[in-house]
Amino acid sequence: MVLHLALKAGVFYDKVSNVTIWGNHFTTQVPDFLNAKIDGLPVKEVIKDTKWLEEDFTQMVQTRGGVLIKKWGRSSAASTAVSIVDGIRSLVTPTPEGDWFSTGVYTTRNPYGIDDDIVFSMPCRSKGDGDYELVKDIIFDDYLFERIQKSKTIQPSIPVTKNFGSEGIENQKAKQLLLGKVEEVVDQTNLSSACGCPRLFHLYNSMVTPDRSVLICIRFIYHASKI
Repeated sequence: MVLHLALKAGVFYDKVSNVTIWGNHFTTQVPDFLNAKIDGLPVKEVIKDTKWLEEDFTQMVQTRGGVLIKKWGRSSAASTAVSIVDGIRSLVTPTPEGDWFSTGVYTTRNPYGIDDDIVFSMPCRSKGDGDYELVKDIIFDDYLFERIQKSKTIQPSIPVTKNFGSEGIENQKAKQLLLGKVEEVVDQTNLSSACGCPRLFHLYNSMVTPDRSVLICIRFIYHASKI
């Protein structure tokens, strides 16, 4: 999303801020160009081609994952890893004044009128303590609101391992394998301090199958903590 806006406006990507992807990780996700800014100005004041924003730009963001899979024949583990790292970095680094980031969080008690008890990407800020708060000063128009409502009604299904006893047997094996690989890099204590919060362990505990992208992101986090 940032790259598309920067290229269209003819600026460096670091001039784009207040970026939000609303919703799910599906083709109904909503790139928010209404609240995003370019060099401190609202996107729509810099890019006046509303048709491009609503159609070409939105479709490019919504379908970018499918384009990569079609081109390479598989999803990008590195891309997923970078996204995870960026998400954790956003939680352990104070958000710059006036800016925000978006990440998938529980919708309970959200101020946007989105149904409770679903995981939904929304704009957040962090004090750098591993926690977050939802951004309240968000502008909505009919176009944005309607697409957010559509995104919340189409949630892609996530396969869940059947539970055998207190925990699924396959899930136990997967977690043991993942933990074994993680310990090649860093022990649990150092990993927790490197992240600055227990959220990465929540990610590990929720794993159903080992994912190379998670292993890559853990290595990134560990090495970044040593810089």
